[in-house]
This record gives sequence, structure tokens and C-alpha cells, in this order.
Amino acid sequence: MPGRGRLRAVGVAALVLALGLAVGGNRPSALAAPSTFQIVGGGYGHGIGMSQYGAHGMALRGATAGRIISFYHGGAAARPAAGGATARPATSQVFVDRTPPPSGTSTGGFSAGAWTVSNVNAEQRSTSSGAFTSYRWGKAGDLPVVGDWDGDGIHTVGIVRPNATTGGNHFLLRNSDGSVTDFWYGAYGDRPVVGDWDGDGVWTPGAVRAGVWSLRNTNTTGAADVTFRFGRSGDRYLAGDWDGDGDFTPAVQRAGTFWFRNAATTGPSDFHLRFGRVEDLGFVGDWNGNGTWTPGVLRAGPSGT
Repeated sequence: MPGRGRLRAVGVAALVLALGLAVGGNRPSALAAPSTFQIVGGGYGHGIGMSQYGAHGMALRGATAGRIISFYHGGAAARPAAGGATARPATSQVFVDRTPPPSGTSTGGFSAGAWTVSNVNAEQRSTSSGAFTSYRWGKAGDLPVVGDWDGDGIHTVGIVRPNATTGGNHFLLRNSDGSVTDFWYGAYGDRPVVGDWDGDGVWTPGAVRAGVWSLRNTNTTGAADVTFRFGRSGDRYLAGDWDGDGDFTPAVQRAGTFWFRNAATTGPSDFHLRFGRVEDLGFVGDWNGNGTWTPGVLRAGPSGT
């Protein structure tokens, strides 16, 4: 075709011209290399892994190591080799309000000083599963608690030992370095709770009685720093970070409904939801590692499960 012949001719002429420029004529003389170089760059990094400056900035704003790790590596969480845990009775089934895959807060059990801990945080049917690690801390009559007692980003176990003779509650909290934080807080008969009340990365004690919450911001013996009312007698008292802002606030479970408040002050719930059955035992955790706590329930099953 005439048009195709013209295109071929033009293409051949262009190739000959290019070859002529490459091999013909005088070659340009080499330029002397400069003695110094100035390199200017910018952007937002390679987008893989952790940003050193970003992590440093988060730390300066008070973020814990665990929060920084989970921010840059979604689903990852800092915990000791034995596994951090949210304590629960060692029986039956666990259901949590989250999207798979499992990550974030773990589950486990406590009975008479014996702990069983698993990094599988939902649908765990039996403590005989190989996913569990066992160890001892405490004794019969102690109440289990789990938290980051020293702000190192690692959740470790602790117990609260009610003492009718002294009329108080003895906190014995184990740290990841093997040390023990030892103090008294609250009155005998209070319901102990723990949480990061002021967002500084350190979990500290609280005590609840008939809907009155008394929170302390250090792991030492002393008076409450914050007191307010939320819930009522007969509620199951819970604490967590419902809005992902870094500090813990109250919640209660009542007849299959969870009621949440986003401030440690007296007032109505900010939101509520139904999850589980009336007879289920409610608890909370950050099940998917996104910094926001949501509910779970423990449901008694057939004997032997």
C-alpha cells in the first residue's frame, strides 16, 4: 500500500540518521567530573515497614511501643514470649466482636493461681488446646488482672488479693523484666479494674462499688485521682479505649447489652450495643490490633469443653 511504503521509507531514513549521528562526526570531549555533588530529594519514604522519624514523633507524643508497632505493622502487637492475655475463666467458648484474622488482645484463663494463655483470641474452645501456655502467679481467692504496668509496651499478668482483715485489696503485678509492683488500693468488696486512665501508656488501678468508679493514675498506695458514677449495682464493670484516643473509660454489661462512655466522668452512655446472650459473661479487648476496644463474651458450654 502507498501509505505503508512511505512509513517504511521514513523509518529507514530515521534509523540511518540515528546511526550516522552515533558513529559519524567528531565525538564530544568528556566533561570533567565536579568535585562536589548536591542531591535534593523528598517524598514520604518507601512505604514499607516503620518510619524512624514517624515512630520518634509518636513516641514524643506519648505513644507506647506497642501502639507504635501496631500502627506501622497492622495486626502486630508487642507481647512477651509467653503471650500477653486478657484473663478469663478457663472454660468453654469465647466469642469476640471482630473481623478475622486473629490479632491484638489475646485470651486466657486463671484458676487458683494457674494461668493459661493463648494468642488465639476467638473461638477458643478448650484450654487443652496446644495454643495455650501455662504458668503460675497467685493463689486461690486472687482476682486476675492483665496490663502494661511499667509502660514498656508489654502486657503482663497480675493479681489482686482481697483482704478482709485489713479491709483492702493487695495488688501484685508482674513486669516483663521479672520485677513485681506491690501496693494496696481500694476497699475490701470493691470490684477491681485496671486501665490506662490518663493515656500515658501505664496501666493503673481502679475500684468500683455500686456504680461509683475511683481511679488512680499511679501504681502506688494512695487516694483516687478521679471519681465519678457510671452504671449501677449488679452490672459487670469493664474498661477500655472505645474510641481509640489512647485513654481508658468505663463500660458496663447488663443483660446482654454493653453500655459505653468515652469520658471518665459522670454521665449517660455515649453508645450501646447488644452482643451475646443475657447469661454470657462479657469482657473487652482490642481484638484486631487497631487501637479500639470492642466486646467479647464467654459462654458456658457442655461439661468437658
